[in-house]
Amino acid sequence: IYFDTFPDHSGLNPIEESNTNILIVNRLKKIADDLYQNTELNRAIERQDATISQRLIAQELYGNKK
Repeated sequence: IYFDTFPDHSGLNPIEESNTNILIVNRLKKIADDLYQNTELNRAIERQDATISQRLIAQELYGNKK
Protein backbone atom coordinates (compact mmCIF):
# COMPACT_ATOMS: atom_id res chain seq x y z
CA ILE A 1 0.00 0.00 0.00
CA TYR A 2 1.26 3.44 -0.91
CA PHE A 3 0.24 6.40 1.23
CA ASP A 4 0.31 9.59 -0.79
CA THR A 5 1.36 12.38 1.53
CA PHE A 6 2.29 15.95 0.85
CA PRO A 7 5.32 17.77 2.16
CA ASP A 8 4.43 19.30 5.49
CA HIS A 9 5.71 22.62 6.74
CA SER A 10 3.56 22.80 9.87
CA GLY A 11 5.55 20.35 11.97
CA LEU A 12 3.42 17.26 11.40
CA ASN A 13 5.07 14.16 12.82
CA PRO A 14 5.61 11.81 9.84
CA ILE A 15 5.83 8.75 12.10
CA GLU A 16 2.46 9.53 13.65
CA GLU A 17 1.01 10.13 10.21
CA SER A 18 2.24 6.71 9.09
CA ASN A 19 0.97 5.03 12.25
CA THR A 20 -2.45 6.60 11.76
CA ASN A 21 -2.57 5.50 8.11
CA ILE A 22 -1.68 1.94 9.13
CA LEU A 23 -4.33 1.89 11.88
CA ILE A 24 -7.00 3.06 9.45
CA VAL A 25 -6.01 0.53 6.78
CA ASN A 26 -6.05 -2.29 9.32
CA ARG A 27 -9.49 -1.21 10.55
CA LEU A 28 -10.85 -1.04 7.00
CA LYS A 29 -9.41 -4.49 6.23
CA LYS A 30 -11.20 -5.88 9.30
CA ILE A 31 -14.45 -4.25 8.21
CA ALA A 32 -14.05 -5.72 4.71
CA ASP A 33 -13.43 -9.19 6.19
CA ASP A 34 -16.48 -8.88 8.45
CA LEU A 35 -18.67 -7.74 5.57
CA TYR A 36 -17.42 -10.56 3.35
CA GLN A 37 -18.57 -13.06 5.98
CA ASN A 38 -21.88 -11.31 6.71
CA THR A 39 -24.62 -13.76 5.73
CA GLU A 40 -27.33 -11.10 5.75
CA LEU A 41 -25.28 -8.90 3.41
CA ASN A 42 -24.57 -11.81 1.08
CA ARG A 43 -28.29 -12.59 0.90
CA ALA A 44 -29.10 -8.94 0.18
CA ILE A 45 -26.51 -8.91 -2.60
CA GLU A 46 -27.99 -12.09 -4.10
CA ARG A 47 -31.43 -10.41 -4.10
CA GLN A 48 -29.84 -7.23 -5.50
CA ASP A 49 -31.31 -5.36 -2.55
CA ALA A 50 -29.22 -2.19 -2.62
CA THR A 51 -31.06 -0.54 0.27
CA ILE A 52 -30.38 -3.33 2.75
CA SER A 53 -26.83 -3.77 1.44
CA GLN A 54 -26.10 -0.09 1.94
CA ARG A 55 -27.62 -0.14 5.43
CA LEU A 56 -25.52 -3.14 6.51
CA ILE A 57 -22.33 -1.60 5.17
CA ALA A 58 -23.11 1.71 6.89
CA GLN A 59 -23.76 -0.10 10.17
CA GLU A 60 -20.38 -1.79 9.93
CA LEU A 61 -18.62 1.48 9.10
CA TYR A 62 -20.41 3.81 11.49
CA GLY A 63 -22.07 1.62 14.11
CA ASN A 64 -25.68 0.69 14.74
CA LYS A 65 -26.98 4.21 15.23
CA LYS A 66 -30.52 4.57 13.96
